Amino acid sequence: METELVELLKACCDMGIPLNRYHCYQLFSEVAVELGLPNIACNAQSFRSFLDRHDEISLRITHASNRKQDREWTAEVCEEYISKLQKLYDEGFLNTPEQVWNLDETTFDTTNLFDRMVGRKGMKQIPSQYNGTAKECVTVLPCGNAAGLQLKLLALYSGKLHLKSRLEDTFNMCYHAVNESGYMDQLIFANYIKEVVFHEVTAVLVSFAYIVVRRRTISGAIVKIVLKNEDACDVSRHARYD
Repeated sequence: METELVELLKACCDMGIPLNRYHCYQLFSEVAVELGLPNIACNAQSFRSFLDRHDEISLRITHASNRKQDREWTAEVCEEYISKLQKLYDEGFLNTPEQVWNLDETTFDTTNLFDRMVGRKGMKQIPSQYNGTAKECVTVLPCGNAAGLQLKLLALYSGKLHLKSRLEDTFNMCYHAVNESGYMDQLIFANYIKEVVFHEVTAVLVSFAYIVVRRRTISGAIVKIVLKNEDACDVSRHARYD
């Protein structure tokens, strides 16, 4: 019977619906009742012993993602993104490291991100999914170019007010922003580009690879920046999204 339970736990993990210790307590108790052993209780010690007896499974960290958003990154979207990169190369936007900038947006859902689940031993993170919308989000957007220049990262919090505590121990290395959702919007992104990034852009033709990682969902966009005037005192810049 324990072998079947182990296979069930591994299958749940593989399908993105891993079980935590409390789910296992309930499962083991129900199995005991079915076997005619209603007085056998499952507790932390017996659960730990169960894990010790089976090398294939252990408690791992889970990373929760939204079920709907997981379906957005398809093979077609990936091919489209690659074709945009090829177009940038053909137009001369990828010739030097100073031209190539990368923005890697990652959104953390602080209410659903971490839990300890039963999964296959050796896995660093166990993917899991939930339905609905996130309640509390923090979006982090690092930015740097291929020449090795790293700028202030953008930290976007959900809410309506800036909290002084968020600035503590950041040593002026973060650009802080806040909006109602905690997800990136056009205004905050535009302000970050204008106030932080544009001051460090030196190439005439510049490409930004904007990668978005929200939990396990990945999407991308290409931003092309053309400097109209190379005068450092009065640089007119035009950005268009492809």
